[in-house]
Amino acid sequence: MKAVKTIISTLIVLTAFFVLFDFCIYFVVFSPGYLMNRYHKYDVAGQLSMTDPDLRKVTVLLTDYVKGKADSIEITVSVRDEENLFYNEKDLSHMKDVRGIIITIRDLFVLSVFAVFLFGFYLIREKDAKAFRNGALIAVSLIVLIAAWVAVAANVNLDWMIVFFHGIFFNNSDWLLDPRVDNLIFLCPEQLFIDAGKTLGIIWITFLVLITVFALICPKLIKKVRD
Repeated sequence: MKAVKTIISTLIVLTAFFVLFDFCIYFVVFSPGYLMNRYHKYDVAGQLSMTDPDLRKVTVLLTDYVKGKADSIEITVSVRDEENLFYNEKDLSHMKDVRGIIITIRDLFVLSVFAVFLFGFYLIREKDAKAFRNGALIAVSLIVLIAAWVAVAANVNLDWMIVFFHGIFFNNSDWLLDPRVDNLIFLCPEQLFIDAGKTLGIIWITFLVLITVFALICPKLIKKVRD
């Protein structure tokens, strides 16, 4: 029974981490505020010869579309001194694929939150703080190992990492964009992925530290309450 509780504790921490990951992707990275902050940093409006209000319109529509709040991202704005549709066919096809992934992330987020509460209720009822501590430390160790592998691989060859992950999530080559004809690449530059990774990294490290500290002191807290 102790082993079962430890396994459940491991799963609940891994699931909680997945919830945090989903939250960051859906509510932080794919938010107009975060993206516009990055676009100002990269001078996207200047590179496309767009006005800032037009760029914001494109960005808001983009985030609404990938979250299922808009049916299309087709929008006409002035780009490079010409009034045209911002996205071409390849851009539209790729963002349709991205939309499917983000909506799946949203649905998994809801299911994961439910699972965390369900298993969390079980652990609270069992009051086995040592099993939770052991399971949490196992989960944290797994997360650290995976994160370390990703960090090392990205530092050694970032291009390989980008190709690797795109190969996992996409079954076509629409993500291979050309800045000469595909405006979408200016909204998804390599630096955006690097900055998003740093932002998520800070949030995840904070979570890992907090969950580790809580797991270590939890047995002592339970013992004090019982005494």
